[in-house]
Amino acid sequence: MIPTLIKIIDRLYPWTPRVRSGITKRLAYKLRIRLLMGYQRILLVEEGMRRHLNIGGVTQQKRKTPLLVCLTSFQARFFLAHLALASLMRQSVKPDRLILYLHRSELSSLPPRILALKKRGLEIIALDETNLLGYKKIIPPLRAYPDALIVTADDDLIYERTWLARLYRAYQREPQYVHCHRAHRLTRNNAGQLKRFLDWDLTSPGCQGPGSDLLPTNGAGTLLRSSLLSRDVFNQDVFLKHAPYADDVWIYGMIRKKGTFVKKIAPHSTPLYDVYVNASTPLGAIAALSKKNFLEGTQNDKQLDAVLRHYDLFDAVFRHPSSHK
Repeated sequence: MIPTLIKIIDRLYPWTPRVRSGITKRLAYKLRIRLLMGYQRILLVEEGMRRHLNIGGVTQQKRKTPLLVCLTSFQARFFLAHLALASLMRQSVKPDRLILYLHRSELSSLPPRILALKKRGLEIIALDETNLLGYKKIIPPLRAYPDALIVTADDDLIYERTWLARLYRAYQREPQYVHCHRAHRLTRNNAGQLKRFLDWDLTSPGCQGPGSDLLPTNGAGTLLRSSLLSRDVFNQDVFLKHAPYADDVWIYGMIRKKGTFVKKIAPHSTPLYDVYVNASTPLGAIAALSKKNFLEGTQNDKQLDAVLRHYDLFDAVFRHPSSHK
């Protein structure tokens, strides 16, 4: 019921980087926050019951081609990660493995709530690299499990029960594409130049693909396998130089370099159920600053330009444009 109400609000007032204005929009936004808070409380109760009943969060009948869900986090966001992990462990289609990648120094700070999830199938893998940042959820699993299906997730989102099932079914129907829940559609001006991020067709409403101009957002859920990406995906020197804070941009560049197309599971991107954080708290301030830098700054544009320029991929972006339905 609550996800349905949130979907209605998101459909009436779609996501936009512009500042919300008007009384109706502000009221809708406040209602969305209250619904999210209620959704989080329900999720915590459900997770406690599943833990008490020892209900596993991963499948016991392993697939021939493993289906992995991977995410990363860090100490200041562990309480967010618990909610994300709880939602990932109640999926209608369960993964073969659910892996949380952390830097080794953070293991001692894990709260009991996350550690308790190990009994239900959560795997925690410690990494020694200090500078992988958001790439921890992508590069290590692609390297360690080259034949597996890797599904990316974020530590600050709550995922619907059918989130993984819909991605997996889409892949089974058309394994030649990278499938995702949410993607932005790159656009160009009359001179043929790539527009800046804020002027793209954000969340690409009505556009499912497949296409070369769809940039999947990994946190919302993207299903990858190494054969769909260029082998340069592992070139750490390049991605840390040109896109250190934009794993979405890097993966998109590796998709284009390989010549693979991206397809959303539906014409309209799946709504994101973000973990609500009070902006007055230190973590809330950090989250708000992060969103401000992403939406209002130019870092996203700079990193995409750097990756496309490095591999000469500007023409490849619009080689097979997606169409609206």
